[in-house]
Amino acid sequence: MAFTFILGLTLFLLTALVNAETHIVKFDNQCGFGTPQLIQGNQVLTTTEYTFNASYSGIAYLQTGTCGFNGEKCGTVEMTLINAIVAGGGSSADISYIPPLKYSIPYKFEFYGGCDGQGASCSSPECSEAFYTPDQTYVQVACQTDNVNILITFCDGFAASSSAASSTEPESSSSTKVPSTSDSSMQASATEATTIDITSTASAASSTSSSRRCQNRRRRIDSLSYGLRAHRHRSSVS
Repeated sequence: MAFTFILGLTLFLLTALVNAETHIVKFDNQCGFGTPQLIQGNQVLTTTEYTFNASYSGIAYLQTGTCGFNGEKCGTVEMTLINAIVAGGGSSADISYIPPLKYSIPYKFEFYGGCDGQGASCSSPECSEAFYTPDQTYVQVACQTDNVNILITFCDGFAASSSAASSTEPESSSSTKVPSTSDSSMQASATEATTIDITSTASAASSTSSSRRCQNRRRRIDSLSYGLRAHRHRSSVS
């Protein structure tokens, strides 16, 4: 009896484990503004990442301040994440601009953990991968893999483009300097001071030279006078 109970419990747990369902919805906001919204019914489930341990059906969008609660005036990513019970009954997702929805910013989604890389992307109001009328069901992207996840990106590549543009901006040259009026005045004053100094030096040199010439002339006169007196003295002695 006890063995039968344990066996039954084990089979139940194994069945529950095999049938366990999980899905992750993750956001990547590269816009630099806005807040991601994951909506189910009248509730915001998360603004970053959410793990479901069951199937999920709802919408997601980037709240930029102008969107209604259900994404009105903005675009939405509509999704159903579910493990297929019958063929063709698995997960699917799409981008919708059906009025009152409309294009606002670039949206992109792709599955991962199954159907990797499959998804859709819209970067303009004329995107061919989005719903504009309810009958455009061909834009839906399906995935039949169990427990598939979805990554929703806003403004895909915007951060990288901004960084590249910033890195290619020309640097201003620091080697060329246009002299200001004050700089010119200072240079003129310095030039004038140098000129005055040179003139003063030249005048001083000229004065010194004249003084030396006068001194030499006096020495020659004194020498001649002394010689004349000596000559006269010798003549009188004779």
